[in-house]
Amino acid sequence: MLRDGMVGKRVLPMTNFSAPVQEEQTSDIYRERSYSWRKMDLGYGDFSQQSNGAPARYFYSSNAWHAGALRGLGPRFRQLTLGAAEGEVAGFAEAVHETGGVPVTRLFAFAGRYVRRWDGETGAAQALSLDLGAGITVRSWTRWTAGGPGQQDALYLTDSRAPVGHLWRYQGAAWTDLTAAGAPPASFVLATGPELWRVAGTTDQPNTPFAVSKCEADPANPANWTAPIEVGDASVPVTGLSELQMRLFVHKADATVWALQGGADVGTARNLTPDLRESRDPENGKRPAGWLGALFFRAGDTLWRFTGTAAERIGPERLVDNTSPVRGPVGAFCGVGAWYGLAALYNATTQTSYLVQYGNWVPAEESSPAGGSHQFIAAWDGSLCDLPGKRVTALQVTTHDSVVGAPPTGGNPLLLVGFSDGTYGWLRLPRDGPSPFTPDAHLAPTDYTDQPAFLRHPRHSLMAPSDVKAYLSFAATGPVLDEARYVEVEYRVDPVGRDDPWTALSGRLTQRGARVLFPEDTTGRIIDVRERFRAQRPGADGGAITWTEFDAIPTPVVATLTLREQLRPAFRFERVFSVIAHDRVARRDGASDRKTAQQIRNLLVAAAQDPGHVILTLSDETVSRFALIEFAEQVPPDGRLRRRGMAWDLTVSAIQYLTKSPYGIFDRLEATTFGDLDPRVFDDLELW
Repeated sequence: MLRDGMVGKRVLPMTNFSAPVQEEQTSDIYRERSYSWRKMDLGYGDFSQQSNGAPARYFYSSNAWHAGALRGLGPRFRQLTLGAAEGEVAGFAEAVHETGGVPVTRLFAFAGRYVRRWDGETGAAQALSLDLGAGITVRSWTRWTAGGPGQQDALYLTDSRAPVGHLWRYQGAAWTDLTAAGAPPASFVLATGPELWRVAGTTDQPNTPFAVSKCEADPANPANWTAPIEVGDASVPVTGLSELQMRLFVHKADATVWALQGGADVGTARNLTPDLRESRDPENGKRPAGWLGALFFRAGDTLWRFTGTAAERIGPERLVDNTSPVRGPVGAFCGVGAWYGLAALYNATTQTSYLVQYGNWVPAEESSPAGGSHQFIAAWDGSLCDLPGKRVTALQVTTHDSVVGAPPTGGNPLLLVGFSDGTYGWLRLPRDGPSPFTPDAHLAPTDYTDQPAFLRHPRHSLMAPSDVKAYLSFAATGPVLDEARYVEVEYRVDPVGRDDPWTALSGRLTQRGARVLFPEDTTGRIIDVRERFRAQRPGADGGAITWTEFDAIPTPVVATLTLREQLRPAFRFERVFSVIAHDRVARRDGASDRKTAQQIRNLLVAAAQDPGHVILTLSDETVSRFALIEFAEQVPPDGRLRRRGMAWDLTVSAIQYLTKSPYGIFDRLEATTFGDLDPRVFDDLELW
């Protein structure tokens, strides 16, 4: 407060907390900074902030959908209530079914002991097609049309009965046990174009040679099958068959992949992945999935991508910094068009399956050869959907009209999800593109989750985890943010454990870029942040948001969450003082200093040139270490302080780092109380 009144000064505008180019420069450390979580192209997995630039990963999400740089509410899962369940769901397939003598295409679910036909989106509409009997489950299946005249398009499956599995066929009206009728038994079956392959041998018969044979005519006739070809070690069972570019691949329990040879080596099988050998596990190579010209299968606790000649590890288990609950081996994988893949992880600790997305399409850098286009990023986003108490064993996307309907009321793909307890359910995917955040997705409010949905960011420290920050406000930007579709921010400062409570921000983020302040003064070194996605249908009066607007995109769509903060480093004194470099300067004790003006100036110049710290004695009778940061000198005019000769007035600025020791009166009185004083004390101190 000055004599002329109160003076207000505008705070300097914000700057980035880190320069794009690391240069030596000074900056106001108390200036407000802005840190944004945006363009998390690399998916999830980072527990803490990894760089000063815009973060490329988030920690993890729960029931949250991702598309490019956008995020919002995840899909809603619908569990079907079935009459009976036994064994694990092996998968789903479309096949011909006759209704009133008319052949139509229907979806079949291989749900453990039972094969069910999909006649609608409810549990009551899952018609029982085949009951294999107690203790027997579906092991594999394929759809194939045999060569020759009069052969029908049929669905084939193998079961798990001992000692040898049976081969079954469904030709539109009924199931036929071909093995019981004289056909050879089979553990696994798969079609590759005009050829139907089977695996002879079973996991229930140790040391029985595992061999493959094929037929191109009616498989019910044993004479139509070729002689079997043994595949690898007889003690290592086959766990699955797959096909790529009409070539058969055999997967075994030690995670190896085998293929039949031609030419001079015809009639033999070769191991294509000798370096991929794992401990024997029936989950290795189980139900491999094909997508975009490659096979995806599990080996150990990892997910591998196999192109027919080489295998590469691509699973989320590579995210070594991922300590979130969204972790565990991949239990099933499938592709969604050419847009992205979907995988299901199972965390045995939380007994929860998590649906995660593989792949993201992002704009290419303008400077790259692909500038102006989009490129595929092999990242993992998750969890799109949490499935507590369930272990996923099968995933399949269907777009057939008999299941999804036809536009304009239908047409959205369905993701079918099967579990180890023999039950299954589904969720609806976007139509006309991969993004669920546009009207073209044709998703209704009931297609988005009604469970808590949030995205948690990595722990943020501004890359200065030992310095205190003052947290000021949050703001969000995105295509859709309003009173009906908004974001709630929760945070915790300097958390100790994962169960520390969260504090909610004082208000909702309902406007693009509008600040919402912290509820009280908040300071700390590290902050945890998570954004919750909320959607609430507007009232009957509509208000600012109409029902039509809400129904078109019934979820908030967020692009950026911004935290505004100030860095507050450790407190230090900056001392600014003047030194009179004159001859015979009067000292505080009344005597004259014997040093000349030139000597005093030389001492200060030497201290200013010292790259390290110098020791100075302060006027409060303490000795401290200083780093001199500024030195200026001025030759004063003639005056009473000038005696004779050359003289300087020296201005010095220095940062005080460490007090070495106090001395003099203050040191002698440090432990003295008033009761200890008597007249002799004053005499001893010679104060008078």
